[in-house]
Amino acid sequence: MRHKIIAPFAFIVMALSVLITCSAAGATQEEEKFSRKSLSEQMDEINDNLYELSDNPAFGGFYYEGDTLIVNVVEGQPIAYHQTPSFFSTYPDVEVHYRTVKYSLDFLESVKDALVPQMSSLGISVLDANEATNQVDIYLSHTGEQVQSTIIQLIDNSFGISDFLNFIDYSNLSIRNNIGDVSDEPSNIDTNSVALSIGLFSHGDKIIINNHSYTLGPASSPSIAYTAGHDYSLQPAVYDYTDSTKQIGTIATSKFGGSDGDWGRIQAVSGCSFYPRSSFKTAAMGQTVYMHGGKSGWTIGTVKGTDQTVMINAALKPLTGMFSANYLSANGDSGAGIFSSTSNIDPNVAYGVHSSSTYYIETGAWAGTSYFTPSNKLS
Repeated sequence: MRHKIIAPFAFIVMALSVLITCSAAGATQEEEKFSRKSLSEQMDEINDNLYELSDNPAFGGFYYEGDTLIVNVVEGQPIAYHQTPSFFSTYPDVEVHYRTVKYSLDFLESVKDALVPQMSSLGISVLDANEATNQVDIYLSHTGEQVQSTIIQLIDNSFGISDFLNFIDYSNLSIRNNIGDVSDEPSNIDTNSVALSIGLFSHGDKIIINNHSYTLGPASSPSIAYTAGHDYSLQPAVYDYTDSTKQIGTIATSKFGGSDGDWGRIQAVSGCSFYPRSSFKTAAMGQTVYMHGGKSGWTIGTVKGTDQTVMINAALKPLTGMFSANYLSANGDSGAGIFSSTSNIDPNVAYGVHSSSTYYIETGAWAGTSYFTPSNKLS
């Protein structure tokens, strides 16, 4: 384990200590177990524990820079002994740095949440409590000092301070879903014809719902898989893109909008099954992710934001708790799985389901940001 201790703080050290589940007698055995895990597996387990600290008043969030974990600790907390919490010692490939910040993540999230009801009237496209900058990012669909002044005044009146607000011009961008036209040929042409012939369907396969093309996302079992939840209602049938007369499943549940995010659960019909199975984890800012789209194939990116509130064009209300990343996506990729690697091992690790992308209004070109529903919303 490589460490650079900038300033460990008692509150966070104590909280992390509570999260350690292994006994001292079994530490050596556990350390050997963890040392065999990949870097992404180590990060996933760290994430599970650190996300539990999100409402801790001394916790400013966390993110990754390569294989370095940055843990934000709010200034003014009592300094503990200069030692790394023993929790991290079981993850040898992750370097840990502590950083002093002004605001807790919980406070920044409360500010963000206070602005959600005003998103439509104020022209706000995205809200993000940014853990890397310790600010609240406000993406505005139209610029102007009057709008910014209104937001500043609103936050000053509610919280007594607003120096953490960061305005970002989004006036030339739109956020829209990535359903495709059924007549559009897929770019992803690695379909396994043998698997399809015996009724096996995998993430990345193109599917048809309500005469639009989507992508089959991660599967939790041979009979359950996920895709996007937008642009259809009730419980439509799901068809194989390569044979539009072949029904492979039915949408059992779909969600789009608010805290539900954007996802649909597919129940396989008799004679069809999904593979490989996925274990579901929650990614963190700075982690590498891979999308497997029916249109784009495998694309790679880095998580740029977590727990964001996003106003997607087709949504009746903002989607909360969304993640953003810079993997390439296109129409037809809606519902694609977001994974920790391109491996088809069973189970693989899924971080969520692709929802939508940013596009330049004038040219229609992809603008570099894609949004996905994190796996903790899927059920």
